[in-house]
Amino acid sequence: MEWAVAGFLFAAFNAATMLVNQYYKLDGHLLSGLRGMGVALAAAPFLFFVEVPTQTRFWVLALAEAVLSSFFNSRLYASSARYGAGATSRISVLAVVFGVIFWWIYDFRQLEDLYAHPVILLGIVVSLALAIIGAVLTQINQRSNHDVGGKTALWYMMPAVLTLSAMMIIRKEIMQSGEFLSVATYYCVVTILLSGLLNMLFYAEKSVFVKTSKRAVPKARIIALAAIAISATSFLTVFFGNLASFRAPNPAYVTAITLVSPLLVTLYNKLNSVEDKFNPVATAVMFVGIAALIFFADLPISPPTSSVLGNR
Repeated sequence: MEWAVAGFLFAAFNAATMLVNQYYKLDGHLLSGLRGMGVALAAAPFLFFVEVPTQTRFWVLALAEAVLSSFFNSRLYASSARYGAGATSRISVLAVVFGVIFWWIYDFRQLEDLYAHPVILLGIVVSLALAIIGAVLTQINQRSNHDVGGKTALWYMMPAVLTLSAMMIIRKEIMQSGEFLSVATYYCVVTILLSGLLNMLFYAEKSVFVKTSKRAVPKARIIALAAIAISATSFLTVFFGNLASFRAPNPAYVTAITLVSPLLVTLYNKLNSVEDKFNPVATAVMFVGIAALIFFADLPISPPTSSVLGNR
């Protein structure tokens, strides 16, 4: 049951990454930049024990993932600060829904196979509908006091959700482009580091063009504490996520366990009297839809057993 323990720790530390900026409320680009450098630094010692990936597609996909990750993580942390980790975590799981759709587009053979199994196809369609309807209903009449420009958390996070869905597919191919421990280590050092550096550049550019009188500059102590917290939780999220995927008899089990993340965030907020408004019935509908989708589609976030691109 090693995979189950690792999967639960993956979900727990994933929740913790969102809670970090709910507490510190740093600029999303700044925190994402600190995360990138911290995770890369933590993974660097392992470079002495693994081989350098030799496949060209690893490096191409790793760079593409870094660009997408730079946007996703900055938006994720900004949302945690503005809307709270609760709303952010509940909306983030919608990436599973769009990930299925994107994967069908990417690997149309799987969709063609489903036509031969109409019951499974119907189950997937109903699951998708429940998840999307539940997500929309969770945000109706739940506008936070921290809304920016009148946006709800759902619409603010939707570009990030779609980005994460694409990242899932790229990450699957990355993890199939070489020996597992090798690509997992270089994923941290190359992809996550580059993502962090891009966000630091964005943050530096904003700092230059935004007047100091309009921008609250966080204290060095706050930045240092946030950097340590986000680096530690993110590194452990990546480590336990990869370990669970590697050990699990079926990667879909790991995906199912990740649904624990929003529940842990909600529990934390409840125990600490943090305001976290949401529609429990609509949230339950969304989670039932996603859980059913995982059951019917068996399309995990974790790396698949084979690569669509092949070993090129």
